Amino acid sequence: MAVRQAAEAASALRTLAETARAAEAVGAGRVRDQALARAYGKIDGSDGVTGDVAAGLATAHLEACLVAHPAPAQTADWLVDHFPSDLSHATDISLSECTDVLKATGNAGARARLGSPAREPPKTAAA
Repeated sequence: MAVRQAAEAASALRTLAETARAAEAVGAGRVRDQALARAYGKIDGSDGVTGDVAAGLATAHLEACLVAHPAPAQTADWLVDHFPSDLSHATDISLSECTDVLKATGNAGARARLGSPAREPPKTAAA
């Protein structure tokens, strides 16, 4: 997926979330995050544009989650599964910023899967 397409996807996710289609935006955001993560290591990001687009996509996805209220436990699993991706260091979103999305059950599940309640994983591509 090209960087331009990812930027367009972030814009589309925001539009979906603003038009009461936030649940669709959550699913689409996860697919786009995964596609960008697969391509990220092959893209020349020296100009910083790729990182900016990745951060924008992650932020749009998090915003959609805040509107759609996806299942906390499944969202926590998805986030933890994506912490180690190549894309995780390109965004400015951490697990602690997903507290409102994950609620108590998702936060507890994420921390348990990470193995330490005090450990903050690397940045992720959002909820």
